[in-house]
Amino acid sequence: MSPVLLSSLAPFLTSAVTVVCGVIVFVTGQILLKRWIEPVVELKRSLGFVSSVFLRHQAKITNGRCNDEIQDDLHQAASQLLVHAQAIPAYNISRKVFGLPTGEELVRAAQAMNLIASRARGEETQGSVEDFNRSLREVGEALGIRVDYRG
Repeated sequence: MSPVLLSSLAPFLTSAVTVVCGVIVFVTGQILLKRWIEPVVELKRSLGFVSSVFLRHQAKITNGRCNDEIQDDLHQAASQLLVHAQAIPAYNISRKVFGLPTGEELVRAAQAMNLIASRARGEETQGSVEDFNRSLREVGEALGIRVDYRG
């Protein structure tokens, strides 16, 4: 190729390389966003939902007087935690980067929520106020969230 032809193609090549690099950066960013960041946001949203359920219904939960709606919310929150955690690639690394609970803590919290929902059935309550408070604290400690109005 002649030097004149190369010098006339230089601006085109520079533009083409810039566009290709921009597309690569955009696609990589979208992959990271959709496959890693959004699942983390969904798990954090689930943690917020758990906190919301416990704070809204604290008196009924600690007294073992849950109605069907509260029981459904607790079961749903427990399952969402585990499902959203499974959607995060390389969870053990991601949890350190984003400050998420360990897999064991998620399972322990989900089990405690299901236990509360199963035992706190209004007139058919199976457990004491101390049992429900213990389970409530266990969920809060395992997930690192607020589940009551204590200081």
